[in-house]
Amino acid sequence: MESNKLVVDKKNRYLIFGSLLIHDYLLQDNIILLLSNSKSRQTIFPRTNISNPLRIVIKTILMTQEINYKLLQDLDETEKKLFKKIMKRSHLNSILNFEPNKMDYSYDDIVTMYDVLKGEIQAGNDSKKVLADLKKTLKLMVDNDMIEESEAKDLLESL
Repeated sequence: MESNKLVVDKKNRYLIFGSLLIHDYLLQDNIILLLSNSKSRQTIFPRTNISNPLRIVIKTILMTQEINYKLLQDLDETEKKLFKKIMKRSHLNSILNFEPNKMDYSYDDIVTMYDVLKGEIQAGNDSKKVLADLKKTLKLMVDNDMIEESEAKDLLESL
């Protein structure tokens, strides 16, 4: 990702945020405003109030080019959708390898889902739906670096 050079004009201060500009002063007040990175500075994403945790996630991206999935998990559904939209419009979803699944489930949620599904299978419920849900849960575990892919295959075969 391109380094975060400050783009300053006479009245406002903007930072590069993926393919767009983000208004830094408004962000300090928990308001997001995204503009095109062109001379016209067309509004791509209008002024929107955001929570402090979402502001921290965005500031972290600006400073480190990393996504804080732990904070994202604590956002309500409306702000999760907003964040996904922001990532898509700024093209940061591909630049930072954004994985939406990581923000939807916490570590404990995934472990609980796995334990419940494992228990169902061990109790004799081997329906297609339970097996499909188990496969999805194991994929989440792999995607969240909880287990290796080979370990997921071994767990699936052992059940």
